[in-house]
Amino acid sequence: MNHFALAYDPGAWNTGAPFPNAPPPGEAPAGLIAKINLVEDIVLDPRGNKFTGRFTQVGYDAVTGRVNPQFSVSGQITGQRITP
Repeated sequence: MNHFALAYDPGAWNTGAPFPNAPPPGEAPAGLIAKINLVEDIVLDPRGNKFTGRFTQVGYDAVTGRVNPQFSVSGQITGQRITP
C-alpha cells in the first residue's frame, strides 16, 4: 500500500500561527509542516483475521521538499480482527 498525507500543526490550522519548525507564512498553507509518504507491505493470513507487515514513512519539508527526519520512521505492523 502506498499512502500520501499532510502533517499539520493543530495550533496553527485555524489561526495561522507559525509552528516553530514551519516555513514563514506565505510559503506554505497555515500549519502545514510536512508532506508524508507511507509505504506498507502487508501480508493477510488465509482466514482474513490477522495481518503482519512492515512500513516505511518518509516525511518531506512542506516547502523545500527535502527529507525531514523528524517525520521519517520505519517498523513492523500487526493487526487482528475484532468482533463485537
